[in-house]
Amino acid sequence: MTPSEQLVAEINEDVFFREFSFADTRFATTSHTEVELADHVIWIDDLLVIFQIKERGAAGTNDGAWFRHEVLNRGTRQVRDTLNYIRETPNLVLKNQSGHTISTASWPQLHIVKLVLYFSRAELSNARSHHVSSTAGFVHILAGEAYLEVCRTLITPWEIFRYLTYREGRALAGKLRGVSERATLGQWLVGDFNAEPDKRYASAVEQLEPPDPRSSITFITAGMRDHLYTPLTTGASAPSYYQVLAELAKLDRNEIGAFRARFERAREASRTNEFAAPWRFVTGSECGFLFLPIVDSLFHNRLSALEKFTLSCKYELKLRRQVGLAIAVRGEQLVVDWLWTDGEWVHDPALEKAIHSGRNLFRPIREKLALLYTFRTP
Repeated sequence: MTPSEQLVAEINEDVFFREFSFADTRFATTSHTEVELADHVIWIDDLLVIFQIKERGAAGTNDGAWFRHEVLNRGTRQVRDTLNYIRETPNLVLKNQSGHTISTASWPQLHIVKLVLYFSRAELSNARSHHVSSTAGFVHILAGEAYLEVCRTLITPWEIFRYLTYREGRALAGKLRGVSERATLGQWLVGDFNAEPDKRYASAVEQLEPPDPRSSITFITAGMRDHLYTPLTTGASAPSYYQVLAELAKLDRNEIGAFRARFERAREASRTNEFAAPWRFVTGSECGFLFLPIVDSLFHNRLSALEKFTLSCKYELKLRRQVGLAIAVRGEQLVVDWLWTDGEWVHDPALEKAIHSGRNLFRPIREKLALLYTFRTP
């Protein structure tokens, strides 16, 4: 692994969770030849990001030739090879950066984002922002330092993916010429999506308010695997830790804030042994999250209560996907149980009657418009 590949692996593991990050992508073909799928892979749910990484060790007189040969030609050809491996190998088995072996049987249904990153000490006057292949489609071409700044600025997987989608549209419209990557990123941050490109947008990156230091939710995922339960009454198969983690990876920074705020309220209600209706919210990806505080008298029946409230919330809001958390404080111990359910909404008269009879089970849901990015006054 080159120093640049190691750097990208470390950044991706931090931003995208190590469970979704694959630095070692070697596999054996049907002819028993070992090949590398890509230099790095990110796989979250139905989204796959493939990386080819090129490193220029020292500046020379032929930097332009290096870019054409290594980045434009070899890098994009390797992207095409990766897509062929995916099509021709129906079930790859790869090990992620958590050391877990993952089967790729569902990859044909993926949305695939392709990047060639290049690290060069020299300024490359002929560097291009993208390449469009007749076989591989659109391929992002990014300086490695610019990619690292995107990750440091946007901080959540789904914000980064949404930016790359925006960047692709700008590139295809000829709107990336003559401006830096920072200016394009700044234009995304301020939301002037249809304006002409301008170098002045670069200042938005520097003026962006840093995220709340509490905007990470990895503090609560450590014990999730051992406290993930299947609804007892649905006959569903056991949920995967990765399915729940994927829902967390789809949160933007405001949604992470909503998660943290509701989690803390439920934890405080449990700590003071206060009966309280659960807190909840719905994400932009249309997944519901419910936070149920557990008082002492309900601790031993908390899983049935979690099932009741989670399925009722999913039904009332007519959602396909719902995550429920039962949050209990027992002395110095915090116990968090998780339930994830996925399925088409189906009318259920009995459940509807139970939801609307007697006292309200839930707090009302209110829509609130909130800016995703805020800026310091220059």
